[in-house]
Amino acid sequence: MGKKSQVDMLEHSKAKVELLKMYLVRYLNILSLTRFFTTIRIYDLFCGEGRYPNGGKGSPLVILDAVKSSLPVNEKSAAPSKFVCHFNDAKPEKAAKAEEAVTNEKYGFPEHLVKVRFTHEEYASIAPRVIDDIEASRDTRAFVFIDPYGYKHVSVNDIWQLLETGKAEVLLFLPISFMYRFGERATPDPLDKLLNDLIPSDARQFRDERDFIQKLKRGFEKKYGSDTFVEPFMIQKDAGTVYALFFFTRNELGMEKMLDVKWQIDKERGEGWTYEKRSLSNQLSMEFEPPPNPYAEAVWAYIQAGERTNSDMYLFTLDQRHLPKHTVEVLEHLQEDKLIVVEGPDGKPARRGAFYLNYKDHKGKVPDAKRITIRKV
Repeated sequence: MGKKSQVDMLEHSKAKVELLKMYLVRYLNILSLTRFFTTIRIYDLFCGEGRYPNGGKGSPLVILDAVKSSLPVNEKSAAPSKFVCHFNDAKPEKAAKAEEAVTNEKYGFPEHLVKVRFTHEEYASIAPRVIDDIEASRDTRAFVFIDPYGYKHVSVNDIWQLLETGKAEVLLFLPISFMYRFGERATPDPLDKLLNDLIPSDARQFRDERDFIQKLKRGFEKKYGSDTFVEPFMIQKDAGTVYALFFFTRNELGMEKMLDVKWQIDKERGEGWTYEKRSLSNQLSMEFEPPPNPYAEAVWAYIQAGERTNSDMYLFTLDQRHLPKHTVEVLEHLQEDKLIVVEGPDGKPARRGAFYLNYKDHKGKVPDAKRITIRKV
């Protein structure tokens, strides 16, 4: 008999797959309307059985639900994308049950648009081929979900190679409490190898699980470079058990959409889900709450330090792990208090409340991309 969390779907597991689904819905809807990609590949390398005995949906069903929800958008595109969904588990019986769960769901996907594949290979065998497949595929984008049984299969180099394709985003699930307990001495060999890649031995002193997560994050960032966003999402099952999802992307819009999901789940801080908070469904129905004052102070300090464009402010927002609407709210208050001047490219005052903090105007990829400057009075 496995652990209860592996048999029945508990609240923290629901939080994990809900974040996965919420992000994929946004991700797939955007890619479906992007003419530059003809194929969208989704890999679930530790897929499990697909459905928990208590009825909860596992990652294969959650992923295919997201694909299904994006099809109406995809079919409106001038050149609809094709979806390739690959589910793998090293244990043949788990892969077989996952395939059965998908069959029982009766998705009825159009064969010319959605292909679903199941395999039962060891991670060490399948990971290099996934990397090669993504690298060799033209006009493709990929999302790779890695939810290993523990941490021994986690490879810093594999994630690096996926990101280096320039076509992939990765979501990694880690059992933080189990790693944290051994973290300072790192006796298990796989953990010692992982931490050696990310955290220097003289820095392996951790205040708590949250501090451990942040040091892992900084380790990934240092390893992967400044062009990679690394974003953790903490999931606390109970007082003594913490997990985390780590999201990796080199795309600003991907980062913004993940932050959007995090702030929908955790409206107070955008950091994670805990057993002490309301249920996930209740949290998602709550109204938006403004960010805490420290963020407003950070925005004001950033503007005081020099003139900023809307592109600067957009990147600053992501770097601070907030959403454009948070920054807009702060800017509106600063503008109302006559502390800032907002000007268009012609040097004339911009329309009040028009800050253009979004990916398209940041990238300038649309004909009418807006450019403004913001400076203190």
